[in-house]
Amino acid sequence: ARVDLSFECDDSKDCTTDWCDPVEGCLFEPDNDLCDDGISCTDDECVPFADEQCRSTPNDALCDDSNKCTTDMCDVDQGKCVYEDVDCDNNDECTIDACDLETGECVHEDVDCNDHVDCTVDTCDSELGCVHNNPGCDDNDNCTTDSCDSEGGCLYADVDCDDDDACTTDTCDSATGCVYENADCDDNDVCTTDTCDSETGCAHENVNCDDNDPCTTDSCDIEAGCIHENVDCNNNDECTTDTCDPSSGECVHENVDCDDEDECTTDTCDPVTGCANTDDPDLCQTPEPEDDEEQKEEEKEEGRKEEEKEESYYALVTEKI
Repeated sequence: ARVDLSFECDDSKDCTTDWCDPVEGCLFEPDNDLCDDGISCTDDECVPFADEQCRSTPNDALCDDSNKCTTDMCDVDQGKCVYEDVDCDNNDECTIDACDLETGECVHEDVDCNDHVDCTVDTCDSELGCVHNNPGCDDNDNCTTDSCDSEGGCLYADVDCDDDDACTTDTCDSATGCVYENADCDDNDVCTTDTCDSETGCAHENVNCDDNDPCTTDSCDIEAGCIHENVDCNNNDECTTDTCDPSSGECVHENVDCDDEDECTTDTCDPVTGCANTDDPDLCQTPEPEDDEEQKEEEKEEGRKEEEKEESYYALVTEKI
């Protein structure tokens, strides 16, 4: 008979049953039930003399769900069995991928791409899947969108080439498709600066011909461009010099100087003909010949008197010497 003397045969191991055999003495039997970790898919084992006395090893076989299309695993972190579907995806959009429950093998059936439309050619692309082309509806015109209607057949819709830009002329070429040409905003007027706004279209702003000279009249000719004509200050008076004051733009009329510096003329000015220098005998008289003779005699007499004075002076000086 087994006598329980565990209090005397205690080996201090948590997963052993300690007892005393009258013949053999103390016995220590590992008890796996004492190592139960509460997870149904692990094998629990007592190893008394190991650092970790209890060992719990995941056992996938304990998770068998009898489904050949799942991968059965014991997940210790989740504390339960985990079942993942077998991945039968062959990355081919032209097959329907499935798993055969009886064999567990992947089955790949071709996709049915028939759209039951007479004017399409149905094909399958491994990346794109089903493709339905309508080569029978191609009118070889890049200005139409060709489509196939299951009831109406081929349809051709005009391509919309409008780029919502008021600065382009939008047309379509059947060979190349949409064509966008810059709008011609040139109004053939050199008096305007021609620009274009994508929303409002062409704009024509007047050129600024102001030369900041108040003595010119600024205008613009549509062919020649800016023109700067001098202000006409002519008052039709030949007796004035007509100019323009560059600071104010006002005309200035200064009297003409008709003085010819000839004392024998009378200097006048006529508004129509201008300066006139008329000889005036009264202003410049020539002495009579008799008067000239008398004057010459007087001059001779004065000359004699001077000579006599000089001779008297020299005679006096000589006597003193």
